[in-house]
Parts: sequence; structure tokens; C-alpha cells
Amino acid sequence: MQAGVELPTGIQKGANFDNTTVVVGSGSIDPMMGLAFSRRWDKFTLQGNGIFKYTTQGFDNTNYGNLSVQNLSAAYRLKGENNFCSPDSLNHEGHSDLGWTVFSGYYGEWLDNIKSEEEGIDKNTGYYLGFATLGTNISFKKWSFPLTFSYPLRLFKR
Repeated sequence: MQAGVELPTGIQKGANFDNTTVVVGSGSIDPMMGLAFSRRWDKFTLQGNGIFKYTTQGFDNTNYGNLSVQNLSAAYRLKGENNFCSPDSLNHEGHSDLGWTVFSGYYGEWLDNIKSEEEGIDKNTGYYLGFATLGTNISFKKWSFPLTFSYPLRLFKR
């Protein structure tokens, strides 16, 4: 289980060139809750997590939208020791300095629409985006060389 709070560290600043307001962060205290898990079976590992941030009213009575992030990945170790064990357990005879893992997964992100008391719901905001990921990781001694390919599966405005 995960829990957290986003602190109101945002700032508002007027842009000099087009009379707009630039907002970095919401300027509100936003609670977060999530769940993460990991399970290993010999050479196969399954990991996942999800987190949700409930956004409260921020600058100028505006709600900058709730956020949800999801991730699920599966990995298979082709060569080398399991990356879940401690470094001390790798100090044995026959240990290889070379490791090779392949993995795939899914990453999704959802952001709600911006809502203002004055202007209502901004229909040009909010989205869902998902990525399919395929990759490999080659490790040698204390070095790791990941290579990841991600493909956007779905993008839509709310």
C-alpha cells in the first residue's frame, strides 16, 4: 500500500508575451493512494502498481484534475542471477558477471478535465494514454544497459 500527499508547491505567473497565466502545480493539498506488488517465480517476475491522486481546489478556485497511473510488467531472466537477491549472495563459485533479461508491459495514465468555478469544465483538457512496452536489459558487473521500445496504444480526450 502507498499513501502520500502532494503539497501546495505550485506557482502562478503571468506570461509577458500573450496575456496568459502559466501554472506549475495546482497550489492545493492533494491526497494520494496506491498499491504496488511484485512476485517472482524462479526466472519470471511480475510487477505492477497503480496510484490515484485526488486533486482539490487550487489557484483561483480551479480543480486541475484527478490523476491515475497504472503499470504492469512481466520479465524473464535469460542469463545471470536473479536481481531480487542480495549482492552478498552473488559471491559464490560459478557466478557470471553477465545478465540478460527481457520484459514487456503496459503503462497507462489518466488525467481528468480541468474544472473552474467561473468557466465550468474545460473540454479541451483531460486524457487517457496507454503504452505497450517491450525491452531488454543487459547487465555486466555493476553496470546495466536497458533498451526499451514503447508504442502508444490509446490516446483520447475526455
